[in-house]
Amino acid sequence: MNKKIEASKFEKALNALNNGFVVNHFNQTPMTIDFEDYLMEEHAEQYFGTDDDMPDDYADWVANLDVQELIDFGQEYAEKIHKHLTK
Repeated sequence: MNKKIEASKFEKALNALNNGFVVNHFNQTPMTIDFEDYLMEEHAEQYFGTDDDMPDDYADWVANLDVQELIDFGQEYAEKIHKHLTK
């Protein structure tokens, strides 16, 4: 695999990040979500509780992410966008 990314592919990926385009991993259909929506999906996958408590739990969950976890989620989000753009 060529490690050098073509400028056009890089620009597409950057624009996708800015526009919040990603593949929804629940049903694999394209949709637009921003990074915060992506984090909400990640939180929802591990959440056990009532719908009433979910927003507060999400706020606590995000506030308690350490820097490395946030970087990891950002990389996963970018990889999903990249994978979708290079199909």
